[in-house]
Amino acid sequence: MVVEDLTLLSDDANYRDTLQTYLKYMEQLPPQKLWMKEELGPRIAKLFEAKKEIRVLAVGTGTGEVDVDFLAEITKRGREVHGEDYSVVYQVVEPNPESVEYFKGVVTKDDNLSKVTFQWFTGFFDPFCEEFKKTASKDTRFDFAHYVRCTYHIDSVSALQVTYEHLLRKNGVVAVVGENENAFWPRMMPFLAKHEMKHECFTCSGPVSDAYFLPGWKKQAETNGWKFDVWIKKYNFNITLMYDPESKPGNYLIDFALHGKNCRQTISKVVLDDFFELLNAHSHEEEVEVEGVKEKRRHYPCELGAIMITKE
Repeated sequence: MVVEDLTLLSDDANYRDTLQTYLKYMEQLPPQKLWMKEELGPRIAKLFEAKKEIRVLAVGTGTGEVDVDFLAEITKRGREVHGEDYSVVYQVVEPNPESVEYFKGVVTKDDNLSKVTFQWFTGFFDPFCEEFKKTASKDTRFDFAHYVRCTYHIDSVSALQVTYEHLLRKNGVVAVVGENENAFWPRMMPFLAKHEMKHECFTCSGPVSDAYFLPGWKKQAETNGWKFDVWIKKYNFNITLMYDPESKPGNYLIDFALHGKNCRQTISKVVLDDFFELLNAHSHEEEVEVEGVKEKRRHYPCELGAIMITKE
């Protein structure tokens, strides 16, 4: 008898649907875009003021949803400084070949990216680094590197160390974006560990570690004496539909949180009850107006955390 693999990453199509639902209801993209506009944009403009071409390293891009926003901000700043006389080299490092092909399909259709040359490495970060370091020079190192919500898959301690020491140019910037300590995932991590539920993403730094979140990145920067800036912004995770057993998006949200397929049917009632107890303990109900109609929503307060480290 074939036993179905119920891990979330076992089914690429289902994972994309689940991830898209999570991104919609987590509501992390608005504060992320605000960070790009207010914090990242001016730094990119300064890079362009020093040169007409910048090199960007994008690690763990997945299917490129967030990178589209990065590219929009980067090309906007390039045009503001140099008109049409600028260029960008955008190096993607992503291990999932299907995600890479999807990302390629998105950017090839975008006429606004005519000044961007894409380079694709379909593989894990460590092999990329080994290949890169063989021929690295001041001309091939990067002006900007980013890790967005991928430190669950990549050891942030070693990744930041090798990026700072070997991948960045002088005055280059590496950004890491994810959660601050007062958010959903820093509480889910010990919940999963308590219930002995292995999350495929909480493996590189152990099942419980601050290396996945802003406090760990900040601690590393302080220990190394790196120049850095942090940015924190509150936002809400809309968990309303999780309470509706018949809601497909709600069930997708539960699947993403517990990192499995069809969790409402496959996870024990004890674990589900404890999960909702966690949600209830930290969330609140409030009335919001959507297109002129008032409705009640249950929100789980979160905090986006971002750090930008400059190589001196």
